[in-house]
Amino acid sequence: MTQVEIGADPEDVEAIAAYEEALQAFVFDLNKLHIQFGAPSYSQIVGASVRPKLTKAGLNEVLSGKRLPSREALLEFVRVVSNPVPTPVGTRAGHVANRQLMDHWRDRWGAVKLLQRQVQAPWKRLKNTVKEALEQAVSDAESVRNAAREQADRVRSDALAEADAIRAAAREEAARIVNTAAQRSSGTEIGQVDVAALFRAKWKPFEAAESLVSINTEYDPPPPPFWFSLLDSRPLLPEGGGVEPVAQLSPGTWYLALERQGKGLVAETDDGARGVLHDASGIQRDFVIRDKQGWAALAVGNAPKSLFLRNEERVPRSFWFAVPDSRPLMPEDGSSEPVDQLSPGTWYLALERQGQHLLVETVEGTRGVLRSTLGIQRG
Repeated sequence: MTQVEIGADPEDVEAIAAYEEALQAFVFDLNKLHIQFGAPSYSQIVGASVRPKLTKAGLNEVLSGKRLPSREALLEFVRVVSNPVPTPVGTRAGHVANRQLMDHWRDRWGAVKLLQRQVQAPWKRLKNTVKEALEQAVSDAESVRNAAREQADRVRSDALAEADAIRAAAREEAARIVNTAAQRSSGTEIGQVDVAALFRAKWKPFEAAESLVSINTEYDPPPPPFWFSLLDSRPLLPEGGGVEPVAQLSPGTWYLALERQGKGLVAETDDGARGVLHDASGIQRDFVIRDKQGWAALAVGNAPKSLFLRNEERVPRSFWFAVPDSRPLMPEDGSSEPVDQLSPGTWYLALERQGQHLLVETVEGTRGVLRSTLGIQRG
């Protein structure tokens, strides 16, 4: 930030300095006078003062140099401290003023008062100069802040544009790889890859290319269980036939089809909500590539049909999950004594489904069955 120069008139600065120096000398000598006559307390001085009546606060301001006293207050102070305090009983000593001392301090006060008047205009000009300098500093600071905000906005805009370009390039590359693989794998039941749907779901392109293929559904679909996703939002209604949805299925998320119900599906969400999807038309079923070598074969165009697992052939996929509250892990043999306790904030591995339950393994290697899967968080 630019340093602000306060341009004061040298004559004004000299006049102010002369007054402050004279005031300091005046206050110094006044304190010497106070001490010379025994340094009576403020209370004693106030009690002995007559006209004008002095105050403790006024005495403190004068003797500390905060302000120049009035001439009358100064002379009353000199009269009081130069006489015995307290005044001896039966005497008028306290009312007697040392004429020579009073004249001396009257002249001293007049000299300082003259300098005080002479600095009134310089003080005013200096205050205006300081005010202008402060206003300029505030204006400069605001300009710097605005420039910093503009620079930050430009950097952010450039970063967003670069990120968009990287995402677009990644989508293009993923689309090229997947579509090329799908076209070259003759004899399979793989149709055109719906890349747009993949990226509407905000999947990372390489994860999408490695694990997800949209399947042509003209063939006779396999029976549940299988994983599926939607291209539009649809309600999941209660199994008992209610009209209030238990969940809203969204595009770009995988759901588990547990069984068929007429033309609909009994489905389960990641958080354990279960209900009926009455409109199962146009769903995208998930096929899984057997391994990384299989994906490499697909990418170069020589993948056999056996590369893919039909849903009826696949092993239930494992996944990591966490529980929202403490839950017991029961033995696989069905006995009633828990083998472990699952706690919130820890990830556990679901090895397979067992109906509505999960076969689970902890990081210590303990295996068991989690019977309550409602509200679990998938990793």
